[in-house]
Amino acid sequence: DVPFWLKRRMGRAFAEPLPAFLHIDGAMDQGAPRMSPEVLEECCLKNNGYTTPELNDVLILHYKGFRQIEGLGQYSRVKSLFLECNGIARIENLDVMPGLVSLYLQSNCISKLENLEGLQSLQYLNLANNKITCVENLSQLVRLETIKLAANKIVDVAALEGLAEVPSLKDVDVSYNYIEDGDGLLDFSSKRLPGIECLYLHHNPCCRGLKDQRRRLVSSLKYLRWLDERPVAPIERAGCEAWATGGKEADMEARRLFHLKEKEEKEKSFYTWRRMQEAAAKRATAQRAALQERDLARSQAAADFEGTGQLTEGWHVASASAVAITSSRSEPTRQAELRAKVQAFLKSRPAPEEEPVQASGCPSAVSDVQKANADHTACIGSTSTVASGVEARGDNSSCRESAEDASEKQAEEHHSPSSCPVASAEEATETPEEAAADPIAGVDVEFLWTNFRDQRLC
Repeated sequence: DVPFWLKRRMGRAFAEPLPAFLHIDGAMDQGAPRMSPEVLEECCLKNNGYTTPELNDVLILHYKGFRQIEGLGQYSRVKSLFLECNGIARIENLDVMPGLVSLYLQSNCISKLENLEGLQSLQYLNLANNKITCVENLSQLVRLETIKLAANKIVDVAALEGLAEVPSLKDVDVSYNYIEDGDGLLDFSSKRLPGIECLYLHHNPCCRGLKDQRRRLVSSLKYLRWLDERPVAPIERAGCEAWATGGKEADMEARRLFHLKEKEEKEKSFYTWRRMQEAAAKRATAQRAALQERDLARSQAAADFEGTGQLTEGWHVASASAVAITSSRSEPTRQAELRAKVQAFLKSRPAPEEEPVQASGCPSAVSDVQKANADHTACIGSTSTVASGVEARGDNSSCRESAEDASEKQAEEHHSPSSCPVASAEEATETPEEAAADPIAGVDVEFLWTNFRDQRLC
């Protein structure tokens, strides 16, 4: 018996046919995987897809050993189909996906481009590592931008004529093929693919001894941005375009002028930035000097007013109402609304009959609170603010604190058992409702905020 591997390599020399499972175009072996609904559903779930076929826009079927494209009728909304690294020998049954954008068929057994007419939305086609010998049947792919044909069986430039049928092509890869006509390949690329942006020709036999290949392609393809394994830099394009008209000397001169122009633009940009930086520094310095001068003048005017009682020309004293308005403006909006509600509530309360409580020579607690509040209001009114409503807090805060201390001290004395026995008796017999009542109910007292540090009612 002849060994099996020898029959496979020299099958044409033997009358005995090869085993059935080796005939890809014929009946497939019963053990070969097929695209059944169950297998497709399992693949969708494995790749974070959906069990409902219509909901999937990506279908990943690589490394499954499929030999035929079939059973995709329900996956009509797929945008990207991954079928690489299988045993597929023919492109077929893809018309059920009219919205397909990306098709990955690399590393299969495809030998012919066919049955692609229904894929009007296709933009990316990868057919690398197959057995394609001729590029054809691409005229219906009006939106195709990228085609990968690396590592196929293309041997001449005439087999690439099908690429000229697609004017929308921007990325073409025909590397690792068997093209030997280098001049014909360069002429085809520059004349038949004028709008190409990325071109891969490396590792073809013609690239070994082809002279000035890169310069010729860059100078003839004005939109080319990437050639083989590196990008096309602006300085390289300038040199190649000059080389096409004047040779190597023109190339070197163009590169030198490009360097000078680039250096000049960088220096101009740097000097512009420095001018902007200096102008910003001058403005900041002037603003700081103006603020310091204004603060110094305000402090001097405040000191003169406290010492002599006379204002320096150009300054004025802000009234107590202006101080209150300035303070209210500086308060947060929520606190201003709360203060207005408190004032409205106090003014709406009915005033009961006054029943001052006297205790063996002690004035009433209400009278003491009124007196303390009157002293506090007088202290606030006597303090003036100089300049733009800024408060001189030195004497004002100390006067306010003294008034508050006096009010609290007098209230404690009148409510203590030793100084006011009547108040002590009432506290012993009052009900919880009376204890919760306002001790200054009925008194017309205007609630004001203290300084912004306390943020409380006085």
